[in-house]
Amino acid sequence: MDTIALVVNQIDDGQAFLDRLDKERFQVLAACWVKPIEEDRWSLYVVAPLVDEKGAAAAYREAYRLLRSLGPLWVTDSDVKLIGEKHPVANDVFEIMRKYPGMTPTHSRRPLLGGMPVEEVYIYPPLRPRDARSDLGLRRLKSPVRQRRHPVDLTSPYTLEEQRAVEQLEANGMSPDEAKYWIWKKRETERELRLIPAGTIVKANYAACWGDKPEDDPNPLLHVEAGDGGQGLTFLENTAPA
Repeated sequence: MDTIALVVNQIDDGQAFLDRLDKERFQVLAACWVKPIEEDRWSLYVVAPLVDEKGAAAAYREAYRLLRSLGPLWVTDSDVKLIGEKHPVANDVFEIMRKYPGMTPTHSRRPLLGGMPVEEVYIYPPLRPRDARSDLGLRRLKSPVRQRRHPVDLTSPYTLEEQRAVEQLEANGMSPDEAKYWIWKKRETERELRLIPAGTIVKANYAACWGDKPEDDPNPLLHVEAGDGGQGLTFLENTAPA
């Protein structure tokens, strides 16, 4: 059976739902789209402490209320799977996030997630802290910064060149799923070869730091985003006030 692709509309509307939860103080520790092998659809897994604090029924009531408040979306009630932070799926998602830290999404093709056979996993980046102090405003890069992958790079339709490459790969015996994965890896490589040039004015936010708060770290890690959408990670010492 061919793999059912996760589309941009699902990713974007899933993010809108997560943003709504965050705005209403519905805490989310992690969220990801999961395509189980034995199911013909993707599910949006949301790790929420409220599941453990007040029970699944109360957590779902609140989550559904907030989801429906957004109007028609590509995310429905039946897509959402709320889990506690000790759930086996949550444990594996946390492990992946620790392995690939940062403020960009992560794709994984590990065969199991929480003991469940899966085809693919798309993990949203953690929500940036609501504390306004996390926003450093505009900074100027002192040296180039390597870009990190962006969700649009992986989910946008094939270009004519990519479509021809997929047709050739399939003609040589590769499955459609394997061909799609090859395109994703090629896009990741191309993105990672690009640089945000020195001198670029970027939006900067704290991504990680030593200590309890950024002020405790003389050189915290920053997530930066250029005007053309290029994103990357660099340290504070590589930036200057714009």
